[in-house]
Amino acid sequence: MSAEKIVIVGANHAGLAVARNLMDSGKEFEITMIDKSDNLGYLSCGTPLLLSNEINSYRNFFYFDNETLRKQLAALYTEALVESIDFRNKKVIFRDKQGLQGVKYDKLVLATGASQVSLGINGNDLRGIYRIKNLNEGLEVNQRLGLNNVKNVAIIGGGYIGIEVAEAIQKRGKHVTIYDANPHLMMSHYDEPFGRLVEERLREKGIDLCLEEEVQSYVGKSGRIDQIITDRGKYSTDMAILTMGFLPNTSLGRFHL
Repeated sequence: MSAEKIVIVGANHAGLAVARNLMDSGKEFEITMIDKSDNLGYLSCGTPLLLSNEINSYRNFFYFDNETLRKQLAALYTEALVESIDFRNKKVIFRDKQGLQGVKYDKLVLATGASQVSLGINGNDLRGIYRIKNLNEGLEVNQRLGLNNVKNVAIIGGGYIGIEVAEAIQKRGKHVTIYDANPHLMMSHYDEPFGRLVEERLREKGIDLCLEEEVQSYVGKSGRIDQIITDRGKYSTDMAILTMGFLPNTSLGRFHL
């Protein structure tokens, strides 16, 4: 009897956990993994340390390397974008450097993670507006922070990630402002008294807070962000980092061929 073919779309934390559990189960599987990135197993909790210049290298923030993983699987496709899924014929169609390809499966796992919220704010496509969900985005932000003409940095979103990133960037000598539509920071996780304590500590560090302000648009100069417009004012900025949270990335599960 041939081994059951398992295709896992998404080779980061959830996908890798599924693959590891299957390999440790004692049963025989033919496992194929597909991911749009080539930075697998990156621990994004290390990104604030990278942005604060507290580490010399990000290499220690990987718990898997591609070549070791490749030897354990039937196939590993990186820098591969899944274009569609034929659920009826059990086939995943994807495109990588070799062109358009397809792989058949008996069981399919969609471990596609989450997409970062952008809220569709006008001007969101300007240069100088960043996300930091993965390593490549973190490296891009880190490079930008190294420029002397970047002095004012806006953090859009006052949750866990926004606060960590704000503190990290403030250590680089940048003027940092956190914008949040809520009256207090971390309202999705904690009560008002806790939020006030966090706000007090951030202000002591020199981080500005624009609370109860809803970002309405980004304004650019020569195609790069220059100003943030809220419902209460206008603010100059040299770059903005979006940290408003995440939504499940479920788009691939909606294909019906």
